[in-house]
Amino acid sequence: MDLSGLIEDHGYLGLVLGSFIEGETFVLLAGFAAYRGYLSLPLVIVVATLINFAWDQFYFWAGRRHGPWVLRRFASMEGKINRMLARLERHDVAFIIAVRFLYGFRIAGPIAIGMSKVRWPRFFALNLLGAVLWAVLFAGLGYVFGNAMELVLENVQRYEGWLFAGLAAVGVVVWLGLRRVIR
Repeated sequence: MDLSGLIEDHGYLGLVLGSFIEGETFVLLAGFAAYRGYLSLPLVIVVATLINFAWDQFYFWAGRRHGPWVLRRFASMEGKINRMLARLERHDVAFIIAVRFLYGFRIAGPIAIGMSKVRWPRFFALNLLGAVLWAVLFAGLGYVFGNAMELVLENVQRYEGWLFAGLAAVGVVVWLGLRRVIR
């Protein structure tokens, strides 16, 4: 089976599973695949939005129900969560929408919000808005990357495998670099 067939047959499943590992990279790849015609850009955005939204809802409820236990169990999160709670009290709307864009706060952020006084309907609405913006941004960047490569390269299909690999490699390098900076 060639790369295009693999993506057409399993691309959405890969997007869902990849979102558990490194969401941004997989959404970028799916956006590029959408540009190449293997996936539907609107469907990529919907799937990425739903997965991202669902995980943050889960972490919100984990923070609401088990916040003190989470702090005891994962002591390394306590400093992050306390800083987030302080920011959250001053700028809750911006913080809730932006938390998914703040590397290192993807899990701790929604847990902290769950531990705060933010009511769940407010979090639900702002989380959904943030998830849509996040999915549109990263899927759109992947799509634009495909367009740019078509302008630069004569035959994108010929280099397609290399472009997917390169985009994935950049995602891994950024992820590893950010992990090192955050710690």
